[in-house]
Amino acid sequence: MFDVKNAYLAFLAGRAKRHSLDKRVCYLLSFADNDGGAIEALYQQYGAKFLLAYTPQMAEVAKSYAAKGVVITPFSPQAFCIGGSWRQIASCQIIIADNYYPELAALNQPQRKIIQIWHATGALKAFGWQDPKTKQRSQADQVRFQKVYDSLTDIVVGSRAMGKVFEAAYHIDPARLRYLGAPRTDVLQPTALANTVQIAEPTTVLYVPTYRDSLEEMRAVLTSAFHAFQNSGMQVLVKLHPHLTRQLSDFETPANVRLVTGNLLALFDQSEYLVTDYSSCVFDFMLRRPGQGICLYCPDLAHYADTPGLQPDFKVDWQPWLAQSSEELAVKLQAASQPNNEKTETLLLQQQALSQKWQEYNTGQAVEGLLALVARYLQTENS
Repeated sequence: MFDVKNAYLAFLAGRAKRHSLDKRVCYLLSFADNDGGAIEALYQQYGAKFLLAYTPQMAEVAKSYAAKGVVITPFSPQAFCIGGSWRQIASCQIIIADNYYPELAALNQPQRKIIQIWHATGALKAFGWQDPKTKQRSQADQVRFQKVYDSLTDIVVGSRAMGKVFEAAYHIDPARLRYLGAPRTDVLQPTALANTVQIAEPTTVLYVPTYRDSLEEMRAVLTSAFHAFQNSGMQVLVKLHPHLTRQLSDFETPANVRLVTGNLLALFDQSEYLVTDYSSCVFDFMLRRPGQGICLYCPDLAHYADTPGLQPDFKVDWQPWLAQSSEELAVKLQAASQPNNEKTETLLLQQQALSQKWQEYNTGQAVEGLLALVARYLQTENS
């Protein structure tokens, strides 16, 4: 059977080999607010020799960089096949990727360095080979996935814990891990909070639920969470996935619950307590707001553990902050409203210890470390 995806990648790989590598750096952009200032720093360092390749969803973000002088190019199959984007990307000696891109397999060449910085500080959900669905895919799909993982010469992480996750998810040699810190965390450092935080309410809760594929499941989770919020006496800000914001525009909320949009970091700074579920935003919040509490509200835990799957130690590591019913969430919220007691303070110390496990190398110097890595590779390959 003709495999369209593999044929597409073979076509791109053939074209990539025809282009000689230049002393240039390309950043593949699929997530906004994920680079921690790395894009600006790379542009300042390399100027016209820096290329920003963006996915269709990031077009507006890319245009904002272009207005500052950054060279941009679209990253999409259409642009590769009928435009000059692939030639521009394939001639870059250094590729920095913020996500899983199938096309990375086609860029795999001995002289090229492909550096992954990823889009999360830690992991709760399973992905890669940890995802139960991966083993159900065809042999051709599995081989293609592994080719992408194998194309990564450097995987930048912020902790040994995250390094272990990538070892299991990608089946890669740990020698490829770079403990430089996650660039996204440079702007999450609590030391940067003093001049930005503006707490409007004494007990403001931020609720960030993970996107579910089923709208019915999403409504059920929100309904049960909102029931607990309604009786909490707290002000609750709810940050939904952009797709859900449109789909649930008619969803009724209690008087003390408000749907919000905007930058998650700004919402962290307005909040004293985070409720999420399987979202990696919990790691960012624990770093940014080390003195504030968290809760993982997971009423569909049994189902979610099967599809898409969770990290093996999820239930053990996160048990003290886990709530699986509206009633359990209400108890957590009640405790959060009474912070100055021995049990709450003990839990907060446990939380800070867990955060340190995942933030081991996230000290605010990750972008600096990434630039040093890029510079070293360019000097080595061109000496």
